[in-house]
Amino acid sequence: MTRTMLVSTVTLISIGLYFMRDSLTTDDDFRTSAVLSVEDVCIGLHAILARLGRPLHLQSLHFVWSSLSQALATLETELFPGCEPSIPAAIDMPLVPRKLTRLMEPAWAHHRALLGPAYNGLHRFRAWFCAFYDVALHREVIDAVNDSLLLLASIADFCGVPIEQPVFLCSNSSLYTFTEPQQTARTLTVMLANCS
Repeated sequence: MTRTMLVSTVTLISIGLYFMRDSLTTDDDFRTSAVLSVEDVCIGLHAILARLGRPLHLQSLHFVWSSLSQALATLETELFPGCEPSIPAAIDMPLVPRKLTRLMEPAWAHHRALLGPAYNGLHRFRAWFCAFYDVALHREVIDAVNDSLLLLASIADFCGVPIEQPVFLCSNSSLYTFTEPQQTARTLTVMLANCS
């Protein structure tokens, strides 16, 4: 692992931990679901990587899975000392990477339901990340998250899984979801400008 990759990995682990810890400091059900969002991301990416392996075009998926699963395992160890983390620390991947079309085979059909929650969880993490961190400073991390979102959306599309595009907005350290475009048009424009 290169030094840059090591720094990016530690950065994403730290940011992932803060994302989940921040959600545990309030009784708001929506915010406490940040832990479940990370879990959804880890489970969905694990299923993809276990089926396809680690080809070059899926490196961002592996980076995001590896970092967020380590963050989740760290949080579980802090909250439940002495218990094994529920998230696997490794993936049993094929030695020879497989094509994306292997995800369209009937043998993988039962995993397709994981794509929507994984996409939405990562989208939620990205919205929070863009609201609370300097994306220019953490360009490698946000690029990997963006690549992973694009890959998840593409995989869902060719597997015939509809992805609803959630809108997450942050205000005064609170994360809100809006489904009405009229409510969010101005705020969303500002948020997108900050994330690009």
